[in-house]
Amino acid sequence: MRLTVYSLMVITSFLAVPALAGTMNFTDGHGTWQPSQCQQPQPSASLSANPETAANDLNAQWAEYNAYAEAAQAYMNCLSTEAQRDATAASNTITQAAQSAIQQTQASVASMAARLRSRQPVLTVNP
Repeated sequence: MRLTVYSLMVITSFLAVPALAGTMNFTDGHGTWQPSQCQQPQPSASLSANPETAANDLNAQWAEYNAYAEAAQAYMNCLSTEAQRDATAASNTITQAAQSAIQQTQASVASMAARLRSRQPVLTVNP
């Protein structure tokens, strides 16, 4: 019964926390995080460094560059937001799991003390 109650407490604590959007992996004490909601923009392969490029072509290349720079900024903003949400969710999960373990340990200590008190003989003083 005690295991079931503890299991329900742990499961409930995970349900109360937003799920991680990105993917986290831990190996040998080292972790990696990959976003899942952000799409990395691809730079244009058509940009030329040729000094003989016509002005119209150069203007078009600057327009491509500007579009890429805007997409890159949006991607970095998305990464920041997703990472912050994931960090908060992970922190909350760890904190709630630790609190649950602390509460379980406190209940165990109190239960043991109550059992010992119930077995302790009552001392009476004879005047």
